[in-house]
Amino acid sequence: YQYQDHSTGVFLKRKKNALPPVGATIPDGPLAHGFDFFHGFHHSRDMDAVVENTKVI
Repeated sequence: YQYQDHSTGVFLKRKKNALPPVGATIPDGPLAHGFDFFHGFHHSRDMDAVVENTKVI
């Protein structure tokens, strides 16, 4: 999607999120919300980093 500034008409660019480094800990990850085990993506906007339990692998 492209979003346009209503006052200037300029198309806004989406910011690219930086990937967490391999081995980084996800402090508020799925295990903190009741999961016993997790392997997957932490959220849909960052689908390049795979998380296993609380670590980026």
